[in-house]
Amino acid sequence: MRDASLMTAVERMRAALAHQGQDRVPRGELWLGSDVFHSMFRGEDNLRTHTEFCRELEMDFLSLPIEMPSQTQAGYRRFNLSEVEEAVATSDLFTCVVIDGPFQQLVEELGHLPSLASLSGSSGPAHLRKKASAVEDAIAASVKRGVSAMVIADDIAYQRSTYASPQTLRERLLPLYSPMVDRIHRGGAYALFHSDGNIAPMIPDLISCGFDGLAGCEPECLDLALLKKTYGSRLTFMTGIRAELLEPAPLTSAQRETLLREPRVLAQSGGFVLCSACGVNSREAVESLKTLYAWIDEEM
Repeated sequence: MRDASLMTAVERMRAALAHQGQDRVPRGELWLGSDVFHSMFRGEDNLRTHTEFCRELEMDFLSLPIEMPSQTQAGYRRFNLSEVEEAVATSDLFTCVVIDGPFQQLVEELGHLPSLASLSGSSGPAHLRKKASAVEDAIAASVKRGVSAMVIADDIAYQRSTYASPQTLRERLLPLYSPMVDRIHRGGAYALFHSDGNIAPMIPDLISCGFDGLAGCEPECLDLALLKKTYGSRLTFMTGIRAELLEPAPLTSAQRETLLREPRVLAQSGGFVLCSACGVNSREAVESLKTLYAWIDEEM
């Protein structure tokens, strides 16, 4: 194992995404709730405190969800493009931008049920193409600023199945992703996809679109060991922390085994970054995360 001082956060993340060895398991969180910064940084929820937080916990990537039109989701900070540019220039972390995908933006504008109806209806393609155009513009602006990776966040699944039939998603949504991924790659960045729920039926399609990995996919809804065995040479998995492990109650030895079971498998042959799907939303969750990181460092 390499001395930790010889591998930077950026090198560690790039090695994971290239399925190469690292000195330790890389880690980070896609979403950091504003309540964390209200309790730990006197209410300062900004780029500086996000960077300080990531460094304090020895995270390897800095996640920046960016501002988009029609957004209503609260609970965590959204960043503008000037802040993205500053982060790339100053943070010394692997800078990862999270952007709402076309379907997620439709949900923000219309609501969940109308968006589901639109997805299958005659108006769906036009609505989605309009949203996709806004996503592509934001991608172009982000990669121009030198980001390391971009996550397209489009929740398309329930716990057991996709929102619409896989065939509908292939016809209406998947063709919009390929140009986005191509634009990300041409900008020198990695392209990752996020969705809650059971997206297993869509994974071959996401690979066909060119995505490099799955970010924040839910261990509770997916057989990660099977997915690693099936797609591990083609995808990086940014996951591994179950939501129950970030709850306020003290962690037990049984939970330690729960944590380590999936990361042991996912870390084989690279292509793994430790992350939750739910994000970190309280000071108690931060303390649990510190414990989890210590366990991972001891075992792996």
